[in-house]
Amino acid sequence: MARAGIWGLLPVVLAAGCVAPLSHNLTGRSLGGGTFGIDAGALAGPGEGALPALKVAVGLSESADLGLQFDTFSLGFFGRKSFINNRETGPSLAGVIGLGMAAGGYYGYAGPVLSFKTGGFEPYLGARLNFVTYDESDSSSSISWEGGDFTYPQATLGFCFWFSRRVALNAEASALIGETGVLDAGMVGLAGLSFRL
Repeated sequence: MARAGIWGLLPVVLAAGCVAPLSHNLTGRSLGGGTFGIDAGALAGPGEGALPALKVAVGLSESADLGLQFDTFSLGFFGRKSFINNRETGPSLAGVIGLGMAAGGYYGYAGPVLSFKTGGFEPYLGARLNFVTYDESDSSSSISWEGGDFTYPQATLGFCFWFSRRVALNAEASALIGETGVLDAGMVGLAGLSFRL
């Protein structure tokens, strides 16, 4: 029953326009040259069911990654450049940028992420500025909305618990601040798994 309710949200979200990806799910450490990363999880907000979130990326160099992101029914590309990149232990700092689209619009975001790896534990703090725009609904749609441009900050606190160098459990909470255009501002949570190949 709950699963039907979650998938029942799909037409509403697709018809409602575009929102920047809700998950952050990135630490300050790059994947490393030639390493592939897969991060899969489920997002949840207050009173909502779980929605899928997926990132697939490749390390282009020891400090730069490029990937594909599917999140809250949006699809786009993201990049991460690590300026401080402590692979085994210590602090790491990166800049992230993303661009993509969803039904009725497109999004962009940019911001820093700071993490600190010690043993198998890696907490991270991310901040980014999101920009979304979408067109007004057409008159034949049974769901209507106004088009517009929206810019809003997002702050994320999360952690990865690395079981090995290749597998981690991750969890995070993000605060959306201001008018997003589609969703009410508030808290969003993510739980998932990360794999490095």
